Amino acid sequence: MTVTTMDETNEEKKTGELPENEGNVITLVGEKSQLSEEVERKGCEEILAALNEDEKSRLSDEHMALRHLRAEKGDAKLAIKKLKKALQWRKEFGVDKIKNAFSKNGDQEMRSVMTLENETGKCYVRGYDKEGRAVFYMRPVLENTKEEINQMRQLVYHVERAIACTARKSGLEKFNIVIDYKGF
Repeated sequence: MTVTTMDETNEEKKTGELPENEGNVITLVGEKSQLSEEVERKGCEEILAALNEDEKSRLSDEHMALRHLRAEKGDAKLAIKKLKKALQWRKEFGVDKIKNAFSKNGDQEMRSVMTLENETGKCYVRGYDKEGRAVFYMRPVLENTKEEINQMRQLVYHVERAIACTARKSGLEKFNIVIDYKGF
C-alpha cells in the first residue's frame, strides 16, 4: 500500500496529471486538515486495508477514503463503516453507469436520461477557482423534468464530473458549488 504526501506529488499538480489510481494509493494533498499527517496516513491505510477489491474499484477518486476519515474527525472505524455504506449505495444506484453514460460504450438509456436532464443547463461544471477546484453551477429555476430519480442521477453525474475535473486540474479533493436561486 502506498501513501504519498503533497511534496511527492507537486510535479503532478503542476502538470495537471495525476498518477493512475490503483485502488490502494491515497495521496495526502491539498486541503488543510485538523488532523495530523500521521493520523491521516494511518487512518487511510486502515480504511483501505478494510476494503475488498470490489469496494476499492468503486471509490470515486483517490481522496474518498481521506474525505471520510476527515468527516469522522479521524475515527477510522466509523469512517470505514460509513464509506462501506456509501460504496454500497454507489453500486445500487448505478453510479458507474451514470458516469459512463456519454462514453463510447455507455448505456444508451442512461445517455437519453442525461441528455434530457441536461437540456436546459440547470446544472453544469465549468471553470476553476484560483486553486484549481472545479466550479459546479446549479440553477433550479431551469428545472425541466418531474422524475426525481433522474434528477438525482443528473446531480450525481455532475458531482462525479466536478470531482474528476478537480483531480485532473489540481489534485485537490474539494470542489465549489454555486447555486443561483434567481427566479426560483
